Amino acid sequence: MGLFMGGVEKQLNYGEGFVRYLEKCSKSLTQLFRNEIAPLELLFPHGEMTTAVDTYQKTLSSKILNHMAECAVLEAYSEKKGKVFRILEVGAGVGGTSDGIIERLSEQNVEYYYTDVSTYFLNKAKERYRGKNWIKYKIFDINKGGMEENKFDLIICANVLHNAKNGISVLQQLRGLINEEGLLVILDAIKEPYYLLTSIEFNDGLSDFDDFRNEDDSTFFERKQWEYMFGQVGLDIVAAYPEEGEAFFGLGQGIFVLGVQNHHMEINTKELRAYLKQQLEEYELPNEIKIVPFLNNGKLMNKLPKTKEKTVSVEQPKTELEMQLEEIWGEVLNKESIGRHENFFAIGGDSLLLSQIIAKMWDSLPETKAWSWGDLMREILETPTIAEMADKIETKEKSHEAITTLIEGTSESRIVYVIFHAGTGSLVPYLDMIKILREREFKYTILGIPCIEQDQYLQLPVEHLFVELGKKYAELLIKYKDYKLYFIGHCIGGLIAIETAKELLKQGTEVDLVTMISTNIYDGDDKKREENFQILQSNLILEKVFGRLIGADVRKSGFTITDTKLMEAIRVICQKGKFVEEKLVELTGEYQEVANMCQKLLESSHQERLRSLFSAREGKVRHAENKEDREVLFEIFKHNLLAALYYEVTDYCGNIKLLRCCNQTENFFINMIDGFSEDDMVWRKSKVKDIVTGEVQGDHISCMEFPYIKENINLIIEGI
Repeated sequence: MGLFMGGVEKQLNYGEGFVRYLEKCSKSLTQLFRNEIAPLELLFPHGEMTTAVDTYQKTLSSKILNHMAECAVLEAYSEKKGKVFRILEVGAGVGGTSDGIIERLSEQNVEYYYTDVSTYFLNKAKERYRGKNWIKYKIFDINKGGMEENKFDLIICANVLHNAKNGISVLQQLRGLINEEGLLVILDAIKEPYYLLTSIEFNDGLSDFDDFRNEDDSTFFERKQWEYMFGQVGLDIVAAYPEEGEAFFGLGQGIFVLGVQNHHMEINTKELRAYLKQQLEEYELPNEIKIVPFLNNGKLMNKLPKTKEKTVSVEQPKTELEMQLEEIWGEVLNKESIGRHENFFAIGGDSLLLSQIIAKMWDSLPETKAWSWGDLMREILETPTIAEMADKIETKEKSHEAITTLIEGTSESRIVYVIFHAGTGSLVPYLDMIKILREREFKYTILGIPCIEQDQYLQLPVEHLFVELGKKYAELLIKYKDYKLYFIGHCIGGLIAIETAKELLKQGTEVDLVTMISTNIYDGDDKKREENFQILQSNLILEKVFGRLIGADVRKSGFTITDTKLMEAIRVICQKGKFVEEKLVELTGEYQEVANMCQKLLESSHQERLRSLFSAREGKVRHAENKEDREVLFEIFKHNLLAALYYEVTDYCGNIKLLRCCNQTENFFINMIDGFSEDDMVWRKSKVKDIVTGEVQGDHISCMEFPYIKENINLIIEGI
């Protein structure tokens, strides 16, 4: 049998690995029928993906169809350059189709959602695509749904839709996920491929169908069935291969590129007038009802009569400074006029626009030059109106309050949420969360504690930093002792929140819940801690981490080596003695590329490298724009990281919620420093009273940003 199959493969050149898989399945048919062997064990022997990759990527048909899919995706992307191109791949599995597409889309303006029903495939993909931050990972089952509608420019379904329990229902669902001009690319069987019935069909899920396959006891869709289903859900075939009669058709595999049909609903004007007569007064009825076809290209608006917009009277800016601020804010928010008391966030402002406004204020208003980036951001967060900001700028009265009111709760509410600054000492990581809460008209007070006395902050010893901050912040919050308190901390903000809650408890005030988001705890021994301390003295190493934290594309700043490779090189140095960053350039052999990267980076000063990182940010909220702000921000980050290394968990009798990131591939704590973990077992060893755990979407940084924060916020603040 083996010699026969090998001869067939040599003649056809179809794919040696796949032919071996078919041979193995054929030999195991009796065991498969008796359930003595698991079908997936044949496709994924010992959990390895080699056979599956051979099946979905290296056969003759898969090579041809995957290449066609790549071309279709690139063509669609080229037509929509200039905005983020969102792609959803359904059932990505082993990445048979994904690999080629992702490789060709690298460094493009793309957001790629890699989905599957199994975490196994997502974890493998995270390892394979490490460093590609534009790829998002999500569990998605076509038979259950759960994706946001009208979001995607293109959806890829490679060898997955035959798993649908009902083909029409699933296609209808997918049609709703693409936007008006979006495309759906399907690679799948187009006839019953009998050679797969002794292999793939044995896998779980290919049964209990609720469509015409149930009637003829088939597993896969025929070409004409696909076409029928497309018509039923309103999808047009833009391109398809192969056509019946072509030689390739005999392999039973094909590709469809589909677009959304422009259906026009037939409207009976007499029936519409009769309905309106029941709903409106006589004088409100239109003299004539004219049906205008809707055009996808937006030209409908040009055909409709212009209506007068209702205007709400707002108080216009008065002083020259207020008018200058209105011009700046209006330019960024794309508004012709802004009332002096209109709230920046209520009229469309968000974290990214706030960054642009601060930059323009600095460029245009000499009065703001004395203010740091952090000062301006904090003041606008606290007083987000033109009138209030103009008053503060004119009087040069910066807020010296250590607590910033981000959302003012209703007078009757007795609940207060407190968020604690993260690694850079700012509240920037929470801005997207605050925007969502403002949009939802959150009724409870939210206070923010940023790091404002930066010089004093840096003087506190790292060994006791969070304990000292806990004492300080407890003094500020004790006035809220009669309120229900909820603390929230991202990154090291979680450690500060715990210490503040412990201090308040000593004073008789209990915090109802401390929620920690991607908060890492060091659980290594003292020897390893000392080694890590030496590593973290290196500005070069920390700049790579810091760059990602501020949203920089670190590769553009010269950090071209992966975290894994860099840490391997560092461990080699540590095995020979004490670590100093200068030894990185002395590496040879397999770590020569590390040496080359470090040599080039060290030709620039620390200040120059920081400036490069800040200039390499893409679409992120800016933290600082001048040399002094940049250096202070970095020093605060370094101080906090060292403090996290020395922080020791002690007993706490309150309630804790630990939210761990589902994507750990971009967690610099875990990747760069041995001994750090988000695992709740570290906390449980310290005899913490009550711990609730959960998992948020995204990685250490993106979990607090759009789009993940829209889902994660429901775990961070329940019941909103």
